[in-house]
Amino acid sequence: MVVDTVSQGQASINFLRSQNVGRTSFMVLKELSTNRFRGRVQTPEKRRSACSTSSNPDSKFAPVFYKAVGNTRTADDLEQADRIAFGGTKGWRVVTLAGQLIN
Repeated sequence: MVVDTVSQGQASINFLRSQNVGRTSFMVLKELSTNRFRGRVQTPEKRRSACSTSSNPDSKFAPVFYKAVGNTRTADDLEQADRIAFGGTKGWRVVTLAGQLIN
């Protein structure tokens, strides 16, 4: 779940406990870094990050989206994903347009 402040997250946790409905994880917008996802990174075959190729989230939620997918790269197919993930000196997490994932 995404909340604006720590106090909202704590109130949500208290509600979940009082209702005995389970657990969840929270991301607090005010606590997330906003500058981690701004730089360009050189990758094999010049593939863009999943953040930049997905539907552009509202700028308020961009840090949440980046935290969720990080530097995951996209590939057209599994063959290209394999080249990107294992073809250079750095290993990349890659997802194909069909949703296949190389971690």
